[in-house]
Amino acid sequence: AYYDIVDIFDRVNNDGTNVIGFMLGNGWYSQPSINLGPNMIKIILYIQYEDGSLDLVTTNEDNWYQGEGPIRYNDIYNGEYYDATKETPGWLRPGYDTTKWKKASIIKNPTIGTLRSSAIMPISRKVESYSARSVSQPMQGIFVVDFGQNVAGFTTITIPGNYLRGHNVTIMHSEELQQDGFINNMWPEKAPMMFNISLRGDGNPEVYEAFFTFFGYQYAQIIGYPGVLD
Repeated sequence: AYYDIVDIFDRVNNDGTNVIGFMLGNGWYSQPSINLGPNMIKIILYIQYEDGSLDLVTTNEDNWYQGEGPIRYNDIYNGEYYDATKETPGWLRPGYDTTKWKKASIIKNPTIGTLRSSAIMPISRKVESYSARSVSQPMQGIFVVDFGQNVAGFTTITIPGNYLRGHNVTIMHSEELQQDGFINNMWPEKAPMMFNISLRGDGNPEVYEAFFTFFGYQYAQIIGYPGVLD
């Protein structure tokens, strides 16, 4: 297993009230299709002073809670399902009410192999963005977007805010376009590469992109978009 070292100095509240929170994805370790165990995280927090000395910050295991979030499914190959109706605003701020959450599970002696420092820096920024070159509609209610470039990445979609809570939008990705105008989303990985979204429906525009997966694609086929995609 690999670990990252992250400097959190700029994220610390000076009033002394702080929260540590994580959203856990399956990654390569516990995909639904190749499950090697439950999602877990190990955290070691140090304070380093100007003289180079260190203090280890310890917490009581009773202070850790776990709850369900909006990411209901994620898989490297098959995609992700984001249900915005399950969002919990404020969960990453001090004072959040955790009475409906349960105590975090403590995993003793997890079988994660040898811990090694990751040789790759965490991806923290977008390198390049591609706008749609063209949009076609092979069938009523289905749009196909051509980005004009085969990429490994993810789509970002903005949806107007005047649609029902829980309305579902599906984005499928592919490197290949069929003669009938639809994408072939089972090529080349023979996996659906889908991003499913259930809308928040609070009256405001909604912007979505996948958290824990990426896609190889040039074309995106969008089903359930409420309105005309242009």
